[in-house]
Amino acid sequence: LDWSYSSLIAGYFAASGVIEKNLDLNKSMSIWVFDLEKKNILNSHNKINFEVIDVPRSLNLNISSQQGCFTLVRQNISRNSSLSYSGKRIKEVKLLTDLMAEKQQNGLLKLTLSNKHAVELIEFCESYSINAASLFRGPYGAARYAVESINLNRFAANNEQSVGGVMPL
Repeated sequence: LDWSYSSLIAGYFAASGVIEKNLDLNKSMSIWVFDLEKKNILNSHNKINFEVIDVPRSLNLNISSQQGCFTLVRQNISRNSSLSYSGKRIKEVKLLTDLMAEKQQNGLLKLTLSNKHAVELIEFCESYSINAASLFRGPYGAARYAVESINLNRFAANNEQSVGGVMPL
């Protein structure tokens, strides 16, 4: 899984997804928090079941800007085994929640915020310079920032909200 060490960056991605997809205001966005103190408890003394992986920042500017990392849950699935799909997931693939339940640990926290607050959350992130231009470097980030600004104003206007203290055009 793809994570960020920054809660504000995670908040930005949750809120920008709501705005980009023009999601229903009566629904909610979520941010998951993992307690890094639990990572060693998820491993056995002789087997690494779980890892937090930091890739070299110099090779990927987005990972660096996004303070990104990845989590890996090791699987015991042979190459030739068949996989079954049920209930929106592959049964044989162990998820982080499965590993935590197996080890009888609580270390995941789900923070939920109404989609009604997406504009406010984007503006809060912007006050800390967290936006598409800072998270995606170069021309792509600048273009994405421009598109997101237009989408933000449209989303706010369609939902009778204001951007930056004024009603959007």
